Amino acid sequence: MKITLFFILFLNLKSYSITQVQANNIVKAHIAVLQLPSNYLLYSYGIKSASSTINSIAFNMQIITPNSDSFMYFVDENSFANWGHNCKYIFVNVLTGEVVSVNYNYPPRDLDLATKLKFLENIPIGNKFNFNTNIVNRTTAIPSNECYAVIISGGASKGSNWIRYWNDCQAMYKVLTQVYGYKKSNIYCLISDGTNPAADRALYDGSYDNSPIDLDNDGVNDVAYDATKNSISTVFNVLQNKLNPNDFLFIFSTDHGSATNNDVILNLWNDEITATQFAIEVDKVNAGHIGVTMEQCYSGGFISKLCKQDRSIATACLPNELSYAKAPDYLYNDFVYHWISAVGKKTPSGLTVNADSNSDGKISLHEAFQYADIQGTAIETPQYCSQGIPIGSSINLFGDFCKTTSVFNQTYTMPKKISSCIIESQNTKIQDNKTIFLIKTEANLSNNFEVNSGAEFEISVY
Repeated sequence: MKITLFFILFLNLKSYSITQVQANNIVKAHIAVLQLPSNYLLYSYGIKSASSTINSIAFNMQIITPNSDSFMYFVDENSFANWGHNCKYIFVNVLTGEVVSVNYNYPPRDLDLATKLKFLENIPIGNKFNFNTNIVNRTTAIPSNECYAVIISGGASKGSNWIRYWNDCQAMYKVLTQVYGYKKSNIYCLISDGTNPAADRALYDGSYDNSPIDLDNDGVNDVAYDATKNSISTVFNVLQNKLNPNDFLFIFSTDHGSATNNDVILNLWNDEITATQFAIEVDKVNAGHIGVTMEQCYSGGFISKLCKQDRSIATACLPNELSYAKAPDYLYNDFVYHWISAVGKKTPSGLTVNADSNSDGKISLHEAFQYADIQGTAIETPQYCSQGIPIGSSINLFGDFCKTTSVFNQTYTMPKKISSCIIESQNTKIQDNKTIFLIKTEANLSNNFEVNSGAEFEISVY
């Protein structure tokens, strides 16, 4: 005997008066009267339950939906401004069609899961930086194995990780390796999800792809870390054990920022780090000088935490200000576009850039800042701070910086050449040889400095 069993699944379906199509039309009509800029983007999330929690990319900020089931929409009012900037969460009541609009500053963390209802009207196109024709000249700089760099771009989340942030990092990596001769093994790249092959980058046509981990197309992977707080700590622990006062460290960051009541934040990959926390990591490193360039919104708030002795820092904006993509192609962010043009001495289109205001043949960190500040067209206020010797007006990406060499209680009986920015000497004797002090700033030869008859001593300025 054959018995067939039929299982009937009864669904508890809610009945709604408003359809998705009707809700879409209601929202579009609502937006039409707002006079938003042409580059706004519109996303649909379908129906959200009453009083649900929506997590934004700013971990300390959330949105609570209305107390009735609603169709949820998100409006990015200016897709070429970095977060956080003006945006709206719009809710359409599923029963009445009533609209509730909430002004906010940060997008949902799962923006990539939404359905795009409005795309960019014109996909940005333009040239990218290319430094392959540059010739590295390190004749007056410290050796390349004494220059290190950290490049950070989290992007916050897949839906907010615009391709321009990767472009910023690629250009910075290329200028360091191809113009300034940094060893690739000395550059630590922490970009979005690291080596994960999943799609993590938002393109301007509304699609997503995987961020390439080969930044210079030589077939070798350059990105080894994801941009998380744990990876930052790991990298700075490595640098803590590697660097010494003869070394130079350059730190670059881009993407989004946010703020708390008493601190500012760099958004990472589904993570974030405060300026206070980041300063603790940087403080681990005992380098001769640390230069920092930051592009993200609110980056000026990092200055009070990072600008200490033997450091210089340039930021795209004030602690309470946004940073922006560079018009009209939007392939890079505005401040860093001009900063890289200054240190690389040319624009992506190949135009020569001369930011060498003191005509010494090198582009200092301060000269790069000045050029980016003057040339920038975005509504942002770049900030700069430098402390110690050398100040940012003399330090550059070659790692040139003034070091003080102390020559105490020394007797030289063999030929010797000592090169330093400042030389201090006490109880020094030069016997039967030629000794040269190469100085950049000053030589302080105090008591008991003796040169025996027949010996040679020379001071040269370089």
